[in-house]
Amino acid sequence: MSQLTPFPDVALLNCPDFLQLDYSSEAELLDYLENFCTTSEDYNPSSEGTESGGIQDSEIRQCKLKFFDYIHENTEMADVFQNLLDLTSSINDAYFRFDLTGFKHIQWTEYGDGDGDHYSWHCDKFPEPIYDNVDTFMHRKLSFSLVFSEPDEYEGGDFEVMNSGVKQRCEQRRGSLLIFPSWTVHRVLPVTSGKRKSLVWWAVGPRFR
Repeated sequence: MSQLTPFPDVALLNCPDFLQLDYSSEAELLDYLENFCTTSEDYNPSSEGTESGGIQDSEIRQCKLKFFDYIHENTEMADVFQNLLDLTSSINDAYFRFDLTGFKHIQWTEYGDGDGDHYSWHCDKFPEPIYDNVDTFMHRKLSFSLVFSEPDEYEGGDFEVMNSGVKQRCEQRRGSLLIFPSWTVHRVLPVTSGKRKSLVWWAVGPRFR
């Protein structure tokens, strides 16, 4: 099975505000990741805020999601995380060069089923405790969103970022990887029919200085 790789030959000289890479040709790996997220025994996406914490205001966010925390003893999970970690590291080295330490979980997200699922304007910048130690925090620095739905599988659900005060709509298809600094303001417009699926993770590191 091939691994996702970035495109260093077109790497930017300066830190980009937003980056979109096309991995639609990596069908085997995309299928593997989706199957992992949707066929596990505990797969049961829930509304944000119904478990522990989270956003409980449906005016801000409405969707179904499932978190997967890294478990070293689970060999399949370890392989999934290693693939995404390799991708994260290589893209960061090619385009951003932030001081990163990795990530602690991934999030499978589903918008759809005719309920107007959406996520209003927000940014991902958020300190996360490491190993559940509230005295040691790492900060989200890079956000990754890998799309798993084709455009004809849903209506609405546009992904937009605010770039220097201008709204930018992102093209989406299965295999589109959207990457941006976690302070970037972005949103997912309401899905009016069908289902938009994505895998999201946030690379963390020490405070910027």
